[in-house]
Amino acid sequence: MALAPLSQTIFLTEDGSAVASPKAVTIPPLVAVPPVTLGTLTLSDTLTAGTPSSGTILGATAGSTISDSIVGLSIDSDDLSYTWDGTGRAGTFPEGLIETHPNATNSGRASAVTVSPATPAPSNQITAGGEVMTVGGEPLFAGVY
Repeated sequence: MALAPLSQTIFLTEDGSAVASPKAVTIPPLVAVPPVTLGTLTLSDTLTAGTPSSGTILGATAGSTISDSIVGLSIDSDDLSYTWDGTGRAGTFPEGLIETHPNATNSGRASAVTVSPATPAPSNQITAGGEVMTVGGEPLFAGVY
């Protein structure tokens, strides 16, 4: 169990002398701080490759610090917010967010983050029998079929 310093000022009076009496002395007693257990962190919105977004970090423990290991993701640990610039690649990152806390029994706890692949742009081309066909000037389908 960690110990947290608290300070308290007491006044001492010397007998027989008026010099420096009373005198203020600060004594730092130590108080036991209970340990905490860090939980799973999540983001308030889905990250999608190619699409910038921002939001809130959910599940953080008071007094903790949060960092990330994902290209394109920026964390503001104090505000519990994030900004995603969309440049990172799609995939699941097991150590996407890392939370540390001085009194946590599991400090350095990793939470997975998934970045979804970009949505394909609509296409006016159809692939059938190995041939690509263009249908009109307007896209009729999303993706290649």
